[in-house]
Amino acid sequence: MLVAAHRGLVKTTTGVALLVAVATAVTIPGVYFFAAYKSEQRQINLEAEQTARTLGKFVYTHPDHWRWQSHRLDELLSYGAAYLRDSHRRIVSDDGDLIAAFGTSPGYPSLSGIFRVSNGADVVGFVEISYSLWPLIRQTLFVSAIGVLLSTAVYLTLRSLPLRALNRVLADFETSRTELQTANASITSLNDELEQRVIARTAELKAAQEELLRTERLSALGQVTATVAHELRNPLGAIRNSVFLVGEKTQHRGLGLERMLARTERNISRCDRIVNELLDYTRKKTLTARPTPLDAWLADVLAEQTVPEGIALCEELGTPGLELAFDADRLRRAVINVFDNACQAMAEWHEREPGRDALSLTVQTRSSGGRAELRFIDTGPGMTPELLEKAFEPLFSTKGFGVGLGMPTIKQIMEQHGGGMDVSSEPGRGTTVVLWLPVENQQEEAA
Repeated sequence: MLVAAHRGLVKTTTGVALLVAVATAVTIPGVYFFAAYKSEQRQINLEAEQTARTLGKFVYTHPDHWRWQSHRLDELLSYGAAYLRDSHRRIVSDDGDLIAAFGTSPGYPSLSGIFRVSNGADVVGFVEISYSLWPLIRQTLFVSAIGVLLSTAVYLTLRSLPLRALNRVLADFETSRTELQTANASITSLNDELEQRVIARTAELKAAQEELLRTERLSALGQVTATVAHELRNPLGAIRNSVFLVGEKTQHRGLGLERMLARTERNISRCDRIVNELLDYTRKKTLTARPTPLDAWLADVLAEQTVPEGIALCEELGTPGLELAFDADRLRRAVINVFDNACQAMAEWHEREPGRDALSLTVQTRSSGGRAELRFIDTGPGMTPELLEKAFEPLFSTKGFGVGLGMPTIKQIMEQHGGGMDVSSEPGRGTTVVLWLPVENQQEEAA
């Protein structure tokens, strides 16, 4: 682009120089010809006036004989011949007759001057002086040649001298443009960096605020949980003992209380689990990690679970021989929570839509990327992005029972082990929950 601009400026400079040169070549001879023409015209008029005045004096003194005094007229007509050698002079009477003439006709082009001859009162004739323009034209052509030479010198000067200055200006402009671009790039980079810092600080502030709110909520929840657990466990224990004694007393009497007593026992157990969930979430326990074979441990945990009717359990344990250090009780709690959530969601979906195809829960283990994964893949109803986003919020639940601490508790347990929890779901296509633990490189290679 700069080269194109340079070429354009050079072309413009050349055009201006050419225009000035042409104007010089035309103006100098034109001005000279115009000035000389006016000077010659004034001189002819002056000669005609002087001749007419001299002739007028002669006519005044010889009013009857001036037409025949040719020798006197020749003297008058020869006046100024040394200056106007190429002039032609004539004396004409007032009625148009030629009285006398001197010199040859100048031809075309020529200048003419005419002046009246009077005898003091009346006009008795005219004096006409003509002058050829060819000498003036020859002089103008000579001046034109000088003008052409001068205009050529002007053209070359105007064309060559500014180019160096123009190159220096362009070089300075290029340097300034480069510096400006560098400054703009630096400013843009600083703005982007500042924007990223603002975004990062805003995110950190938001995370800190959320953590503070979460801590405050957990603190309040812990206080409430401690009070509720203390106040509920004793009554629940008394109710459980009473139900057991009633069952013992009425067992063989045919009163039909077995179902009601069993339902009461189940609800007591549910209340006890809720209290345990609250206590587990609000009080972080110290982990007791021991090296344990992952696949064998998980197989034992799954064997203890009851799978609802209509749901197929598929085990794909793919990390034989892999031992990890983890707290078996805490991790067992996380696995059971994920297992129960999947089974409950599929069972409720099957009850709402009995004609649906067979449902399944696939449990897999794998080791890759420096971590061991426990994958729970169900074919249940799945979750919308909105529900999935709220799933880890404490006290949020889509069930008609419970306190909404299942998913937060699972995540908390996995983070205590240095791992984490990933969840992906799609409505109508099921949910995949991945519990992962860090794996040392040598353990992964052995697996």
